[in-house]
Amino acid sequence: MNARRLLLAVSTAALLVGGTVAVPASAGNIVPRDMIASPNVGPVGQVVTIHNAENSPCGGQQGDGPAQVDISVARPDQVVDEITVLTDEGTGDWAVDYDTTDVVGTYDVEATCVDQNIPKGAVTRATDFDYTDTSFVIQAAVTTTTAAPTTTSTAAPAAAVAATAAFTG
Repeated sequence: MNARRLLLAVSTAALLVGGTVAVPASAGNIVPRDMIASPNVGPVGQVVTIHNAENSPCGGQQGDGPAQVDISVARPDQVVDEITVLTDEGTGDWAVDYDTTDVVGTYDVEATCVDQNIPKGAVTRATDFDYTDTSFVIQAAVTTTTAAPTTTSTAAPAAAVAATAAFTG
């Protein structure tokens, strides 16, 4: 193999390796966008708390304006409940208790972190994004049957005891 072909082969290999390890320039700025529904399985009537994961606030950074989370809960009966939750301005954390769990099936939850009315001079750095969708399942209540207690006795019935007493006098 001559020097020209060797140089071409090495250049091509370097380009291929470099292309496979290249990452987008903004990869270091990816913010987790996780939310949680807890508990994620429960009976009809279960209250489910929907909230941001610890690593996924909505706002809450120095200089952020007030933020809110717009939540959509798609119920199994095709009804969609819309909820708006204000975030804690200091931490960006948020939570809502969802108690409209009267239908058995899977409830799908979507949420978006958005700015409220931005005061003059506020900088938005951690808002205007969608959370990763989550879901929870409501199951039919478990029916339980209680059997009547059974008793077993070796004692003679009361009528037999009374008859024996009368006979022996």
